[in-house]
Amino acid sequence: MSNNICNNPAYINSLDQKKRFQLFNIPPVRYNNLASNPYESINPSTGVPFTQFDLDMRRKAEILQYSSNRMSTQTNNLTKAQKFVQAVAGSYKSRTYSQTYLSENTFNGVLNSCPMVKKPSTASNVPGPPILLYEDPNVPLYNLTQDTNNSAFGFLNQPPGTTIWNNTFNTNVPVQNNNVYSTITTVYILNPDSPSYVFNISTPVSLLVSGSLISQSYKNDPQGISISLNRAKVNVLYSNTSVPIESFTCTFSQTPSVTISSIDLSGNNNIYTATCYLGVLNITNLQLPVQKGFIYDIQIAISYTFTSSNAYNTNCTAPSITSAANSTYTFTQISPTNCSATTSSIIPPANFFPTLNIFGRSA
Repeated sequence: MSNNICNNPAYINSLDQKKRFQLFNIPPVRYNNLASNPYESINPSTGVPFTQFDLDMRRKAEILQYSSNRMSTQTNNLTKAQKFVQAVAGSYKSRTYSQTYLSENTFNGVLNSCPMVKKPSTASNVPGPPILLYEDPNVPLYNLTQDTNNSAFGFLNQPPGTTIWNNTFNTNVPVQNNNVYSTITTVYILNPDSPSYVFNISTPVSLLVSGSLISQSYKNDPQGISISLNRAKVNVLYSNTSVPIESFTCTFSQTPSVTISSIDLSGNNNIYTATCYLGVLNITNLQLPVQKGFIYDIQIAISYTFTSSNAYNTNCTAPSITSAANSTYTFTQISPTNCSATTSSIIPPANFFPTLNIFGRSA
């Protein structure tokens, strides 16, 4: 047995599941950093729209207020000794304002802030050509995200979805008359609220039969064949691995059988065909373990037995028998060419949903 992880079935399945689920995934809403465009607003300090210089200067002033872990004198974080010196010198005394100052500098109950003080960049050891640094509180901090819980990595975290599972399917899925399985639907587990789910699946099935002459000189009626259902089987794939399933049922709404007779291959008619509606195949109580991100392929195989007359065996090829699951041929019970056909199926009512129907609930 190889120890190469790349050949491990569990590893191969996990890669396949991840790749397929990404195709079905709906990405969250991206954080809109242009929702409040500062270039469209007026700077009350200058009376003109904010400029890139205004925004850059605001960021510089904010960065220079960050704490440093190298030298306490570079920032407002002083040592205990320095704080003691300021306390003794009276630097911590509360500032008081005269009533005249308050009346002249208060607007709507708010004390006007001090005018901006511009300081040279050399005083803060900022590299590059000397410029005047200042902080204008009217300039916004562009792209500053206050709520870091809702904008991680530029994406808005979405609340858990209410869609527990979803599925996709194709119509008129060919099902050969053998033990080769065909996928009728793929189930995607999105937000499960239970460790296992039970699925009920119904799919209408039609039968497609065709044959041809062996000898072109034969023009008489070769009589026909009778086809009856042998069995229908179900398989569930988790990527490349079959999933053990128990306690489910797989039955038709009625016992399907088709008889093709009065085959007319006279003249230039060398091929006969017939499409017959068989009925609804019901898969019930299909219980599967589920986790977020699981993908299951639900498959069926249908096999038939047929009997034929000696005239047919002598003059015609063996019939090609193919089923069509998720059939859209349900409203045409029999559609023959160069032959007559009868079937035991019952044409569904007009309100019957003519393709696959699936229902799932927690186990």
